[in-house]
Amino acid sequence: MQTSSPTSMLSIRPSIRSHAIRRNDTGARKAAENAIHLCRVDEQVNKAVLGANGAATAARVAAVKVVQNRVDGKFCDTDI
Repeated sequence: MQTSSPTSMLSIRPSIRSHAIRRNDTGARKAAENAIHLCRVDEQVNKAVLGANGAATAARVAAVKVVQNRVDGKFCDTDI
C-alpha cells in the first residue's frame, strides 16, 4: 500500500488548494465585517445604557425630593 505525503497532495491538486485559500479569504473578510458590525452594536448599546442610567438617576432624585418635601410638610397637611 502506497501512502502519499500531504505536500504531494497539494502539488497534485492545485485547484483544491486555490479553493481552500479563497474560502479562507472569504471567511476572514466576513469575520472582519462582523467585527465592524459588532463594534457599531456595542456603541448603540453603550448609548442606550447611558440613557437608562440617566433616567434612573433622574427618578431617584425625584423620589428623594418627594420624600424631603413630605418631611417639610409641603405635600401633606400635618395639622390633622
